[in-house]
Amino acid sequence: MTRLFHRFVQDMQLRNFSESTIRSYTYALKQLAAHFDKAPELINEQEIKAYFLYNRNVKHWSRAAFSVSISATKFFFEKTMQKQWNVFGLVRSPRDKSLPEILRLKEVNKIFSCIKM
Repeated sequence: MTRLFHRFVQDMQLRNFSESTIRSYTYALKQLAAHFDKAPELINEQEIKAYFLYNRNVKHWSRAAFSVSISATKFFFEKTMQKQWNVFGLVRSPRDKSLPEILRLKEVNKIFSCIKM
C-alpha cells in the first residue's frame, strides 16, 4: 500500500468512521486502483469519469455499490489528496427503479374485514 493509502485510512479514523465503512471504502479504492492497474493517486479526473461510466453502463452496479464507490473515491481525492475535481459534482448513484406495491382487491377486503367498528 502506498503512503497516501495509509493516510486515507488514518483520515477516516480521525473522522470517526466505523470499521465497516473503512473496510468498504478501502475495498472500493482498491477496486479503482486495480481497474487502472496503478496507484489511486496517479488516476486523473477523466479516468474517474470513465470508471464510473463503465460501472454504470457495462457492469450495471447496484445503487449501494455505486454509492460506496463514489463516496470512497470522493473522500480520497477531496480529503486525503485535497483535490477539488468537477467530476464529483457530475457523478450520482442511479435511482432505484421499483414499482409501488399494489394490493389486490382480495387483500384489501381482508384488511377491511379485520377492522372492528
